[in-house]
Amino acid sequence: MNFLPYNIRYLRKNKGLTQSALAQMLGLKRAVVGSYEEGKAQPKLETLRLICQLFDCTLDELVEQNLDGHTPHPAHASGKSLRVLSVTVDSLGKENIAVVPIKAVSGYLSGYADPQFVGQLPQFALPLPEIAAHRSYRIFQIKGHSMTPVQQGDYILAEYVANWMEIHDYQTYVVLTKTDGVVYKRVINKLKGEQMLFMLSDNGEYEPYPLLVTDILEVWKSVGHLAFRLPGTADQGRVDQLEKVLEMMRQEIDLIKGRQGR
Repeated sequence: MNFLPYNIRYLRKNKGLTQSALAQMLGLKRAVVGSYEEGKAQPKLETLRLICQLFDCTLDELVEQNLDGHTPHPAHASGKSLRVLSVTVDSLGKENIAVVPIKAVSGYLSGYADPQFVGQLPQFALPLPEIAAHRSYRIFQIKGHSMTPVQQGDYILAEYVANWMEIHDYQTYVVLTKTDGVVYKRVINKLKGEQMLFMLSDNGEYEPYPLLVTDILEVWKSVGHLAFRLPGTADQGRVDQLEKVLEMMRQEIDLIKGRQGR
């Protein structure tokens, strides 16, 4: 297990330092140190070495050993490993929303935990009341047609799920998997017993399948759908019906005019 977030917080508090004080010693912003302690981002190697120097510990001790002797709170970890999310922040320390387009999916599979890779993805803020400031969001462009009416090229706004045991049955999630990359499906949570998720498609042409916990890298709960598609032209039957209605309206208008002209 990666104990890095817990150890940074423990060592800082043990030295009587605030996040701001530690950030100043490391040449960082306070929000960045906070993201390290929350497990949302990982320090670069140079920063890790500086932390080890400041607290007189080895890199192995900092990352692999539980320095405070207590078991991490289960809300921060599920399955068999700690979930560490790489994020970027703006000049005010507010977390950005990264976009993972279809063309970047293959790279995301190998670079999802790399802050440098995530920082190269398109980043923006979404100033809407539905976007909670204390939560992490990402936007994924969807490939395939298994989740109609969501179509290939549409975007799913999703919220990061740190504890996989909180996945709710029959809700839609974006799951990063080792074998298939980014997958958008409806999910049944079987982690407690069978150690798997059951993946369902809204398009009946696609068969459901199990996804073992060992194949899961990240889980994101879908909260919004963005599509750049406007309704197409109405079918001919609908057009004919509308023309009949318009013709009836014209006849009624002519009748009213005739009455007024008498």
